[in-house]
Formats: sequence, C-alpha cells, structure tokens
Amino acid sequence: MIFSQKDLNFSILDVMAFESGNVVCHNKKRSYCALSLRIKSDAQIIHKGKVTNLSDGAVTYFPAETDYIRKSKYDKLIAVHLNVQNYISYEIQSVKPENSDEIYSIFNDMLTVWTQKKTGYKYTACALLYKLFGKFCIEFSDDAAIPDSIRSALDFIHENYTDCKMRIQNIAKQAGMSEVYFRKIFKNSLNVTPKKYIDDLKIEYAKSLLNSGQVTVAEAAERAGFCDVKHFSTAFKKKTGIPPSRQQYKE
Repeated sequence: MIFSQKDLNFSILDVMAFESGNVVCHNKKRSYCALSLRIKSDAQIIHKGKVTNLSDGAVTYFPAETDYIRKSKYDKLIAVHLNVQNYISYEIQSVKPENSDEIYSIFNDMLTVWTQKKTGYKYTACALLYKLFGKFCIEFSDDAAIPDSIRSALDFIHENYTDCKMRIQNIAKQAGMSEVYFRKIFKNSLNVTPKKYIDDLKIEYAKSLLNSGQVTVAEAAERAGFCDVKHFSTAFKKKTGIPPSRQQYKE
C-alpha cells in the first residue's frame, strides 16, 4: 500500500479543488497519478468491478493509466496530480486517517501555496506532500502495530543510539521490563534483535559521516556510537558488503 511506504519520490504537477453534484463520469487512463482528500462526499469509485465508497475524510490514491467510474450526489475535494518515481501499483487505494483535521490542513496548505504561486511554491508544496506521507507512514506502516512499551523504547533508542555506553538492560528498564522479556517482545514486534536494530542505526549514521569525506573510519565509528573500531569495521562489512574505508555515495 502506498500509504505505508517509507521512501517515495514525488514530483507535483498540479494542486486543485473540485466541487460537483449529481455526477456519473468515466475517468479514462491518465498519464499521471492523483491523490485526493474528500472534504464532503458520497462518491463511489468503480474500478475492475470493485466499488470503493469515499466519504468525508477519505484520502485516495489513483495510479496513472487507471480507468474508473465516479458516481456522486455531491463531491467536494482537493486533488494533487503527481508523478511517483519509485512506486508501481495498478489498484486504487483509499484510507481514512485518524487525524483528519491535520490531514485537511496539510492538503489545504498545499492548495493555497500552489494557487498563490509565490517564488519557490513548488518546493514548498512538495515539502508539504512529503510531510503528509510522513504522517501516513507512521499511521499505516507495519510499525503502527508495535506495542506502546516497545514504541517508547524505540524513541529512547533513536535519541541515544550514538552513546556507546547505552546497553540493552538500560533500554529494557526504560520500557519497564526485564531484559529477557524485552528482548523477546522486541524481536516479536520488529523481527530483529535490539542489538541488530541499534547497530543498523549506527551503521547508517556512520555511512553518512563517511560519505562526507570529512572523517576517518575511527572518527565515524566513535561518532556513530561504536566503542571499538574493529567491531565497527566487522559490523559495517557484514551489513554493507564493503569495508568502511570504501564507503561512498552510490549513483
């Protein structure tokens, strides 16, 4: 589902508002994708024999090259026409986010920015679109099913993973669990051990440092939270397939 993706690349073609009543229309294949927020609607979307009801607050993704029929007695919406460079789907997808007021605010800000067309408006609109999908990713990704106790531990990890003195027992204590139980619940929730999760964060940060060309391997290891350079080099090569000394941006 597009709403759960964690690394999408967009370009916006247009942002506009629509309002119509008593409509039955056939939308034929369009060369672009569309993302819409229904503000007030009783629309029905018929695609491949499947009917999707779009009530107030529904956010819907329409892939490019998609035929569908739209029926409605009233339909007020904001639509973003866009290209998605790294996601392919042939299905219309619709969700109802929990924080509808915040989602509406972002859509409305995009519409205002695009309509006013002040200097840099395309960058601003695109930033708002990424903010929107950041909200979707949090709500609809697999991470949304993580227990609150583990989620609080994750917050602690992300805030402190560069501290080489941080230990699993400290994180378990933050989560109010024994270390053994914490390791079990963490692995069941994220399908990875706490140590590997933390090491992966450290390595991703170290990659950024090494890509800059401004730090040595030893400095990258220390700043990323590895207490031992040898352990860092071993973990880095195991994760990336190359030694840290060969790390560079890839085309």
